[in-house]
This record gives sequence, C-alpha cells and structure tokens, in this order.
Amino acid sequence: MAVGQLLSVPFGRRTARGFVMALKEASEPPGGNSGEAPRYKLKPIGEIVDEVPFFSPSLLDLIKRLARYTASPVESVLRAAVPAAVLHPGAREKTQLYVEALPVDARQSLPSTCGTDASSVPPGTSLSTSQSLPSTCGTDASSVPLGASLSTFQSLPSTCGTDASSVPPGASVIKFLDRNCEIEKHLRNLPHWEQKDAAIFVTFRLADSLPEPLLAQLREERNVWTNAHPEPWDDATRLEYYRSFGGKLDKWLDADQGECLLLRNECREAVIKTLMHGHGVDYFLYAYAVAANHVHVLLTLRDWRQLSKIVQAW
Repeated sequence: MAVGQLLSVPFGRRTARGFVMALKEASEPPGGNSGEAPRYKLKPIGEIVDEVPFFSPSLLDLIKRLARYTASPVESVLRAAVPAAVLHPGAREKTQLYVEALPVDARQSLPSTCGTDASSVPPGTSLSTSQSLPSTCGTDASSVPLGASLSTFQSLPSTCGTDASSVPPGASVIKFLDRNCEIEKHLRNLPHWEQKDAAIFVTFRLADSLPEPLLAQLREERNVWTNAHPEPWDDATRLEYYRSFGGKLDKWLDADQGECLLLRNECREAVIKTLMHGHGVDYFLYAYAVAANHVHVLLTLRDWRQLSKIVQAW
C-alpha cells in the first residue's frame, strides 16, 4: 500500500472509496485507559482499486495547502481535484454545449450552421444549445440567444465602453482591462486603475498578516530597485517590477503569519456576508476567496461607484 492509492473501504453498511493520505508503522491502540470503552474499532480494507497511486505525495501536500489557504475541509479540495467517475464508478458522462465568439471571417466560413441544430455542427464548433440558431452566424454578441454564455467582451470589437447591462439575461460576462480604451488612474492611499465596466481584482489583508520588519525590508528593496530603474519603464521592466515585489508580497501573505483570524468560521462568515451585501447594489461580485489572513475579490463597479468607499465599507 502506498500514499495516494485509491481504496475501497467499509463505511457503515455500505462500501465507499477513499485515498490513502498517510501511512503509519503502527496504529494507535483502539481502547483508552484500562477499564474504558474503545474509542474506535479498526476495520479491514476492502480492496486496492488501483495499484498506481492516483495522487503523488507532493500533490497531496498541495491539496492540504489549498485547504488551509481557503479555510476549507481537505475532503472538499480533494473532491474538486478528482473526476466524479473515480469516486462514483456508476457516474454517467456529461455533455455541455457553449457559445464561443468567433472572428467574422471564421463565422463566414461556417454557413452550414445557420438554421441547424447542434448535432449537425461540424466537429470542433461550439454552440450554446441544441436548438436552432439562425441568428448567430455573422452577428455580434448582442444577437446571441438568451441563456448563452460568453467568455468576455474583449473578443468583440464593439465592446469598448459597452455597458454590461446590455448583455442578454443569463449571460456570464467579465470584461477585463482594455489598454485601447480610456483608463482612469488613481494614486495616493489606494493606487489602482479603473475602466468603465472592467473587472477589478482587489486583495486586502489583516493588520498582523505582514510584520513590520518585512514591510520595512520590502520598502528598502523597492527603493533600491526604483533608483536603479528610473521611469518611464518599458513592458519588460514593468513586468520585472511586478514579479519581483508583487510575487514576494503574495508569498509572505501565503505564509499565514499573524493570528489568522479568518480561519474562524464566525470571522469568515462575517467577511462573506459583508461582501455579498454590496453585490448587485454597488458592484457585481464575480468571485472571492477568504484565506487565513487576507481576502481576494474580483468585481465590477456599478455606475462609476468609488472603489475607495467600497473598500472602506468592507
């Protein structure tokens, strides 16, 4: 038996599948002190489903780290990393159809898709549903049927300055920063870039997540670097800056320093409740991740709301 192998084990009156997370040379005695009832009863393993380990030790370490980073049970992260058919042999395959925005010339080369259902579409072509789609050929996203899922506005030439409210109901859209459109740059205490209807990625942390000695070290190293690389910067220099200092900051945050109060369920739920309170009112919340001592948020502001006031409300 090896770490990472898939096993079949008795679980109550049924048989379940599970993975070997660790091995011990000897098990602890099932009973407590003399005279006490046994704490648990050891059961034999049913069978080894696959001799080849499904997870390597390094991958299991990554899963445990992700569980701690997101304050989630290891089981939840493990299930997310495993196809359903592995844990449930009787699971059936699922087919999902979706819409993909194509260039105009590519759309014109597929005339046979107009007025036909998805079963007659050539292999490799993506449609949202098996219903007839006579209006999707050679048109922009505004004519996609209701319920279609679009990945982003960036692939459409008419989206610069387009309001997200014009997207068909049910469509899933995230518009990212477009350097060809107007960008509003903010400095001072909350330096960031804003663009109408573009998504903003925000990270905020607890006060004790970065000790002052580390922050002082970061400021000193950044001053030395900026003195050696005066602005204006080209793209390569700017990328080096963000990798050197942004990556180091992320690494320190991931070290789970401080009291890590967000590991407590009541603190975590309070943060989530606060984030959801403004969803649909001041901003559209696409995703969030509550870690042990910091929070990541992906959102789009509504009607030119001020990010500084929203962050202060958090």
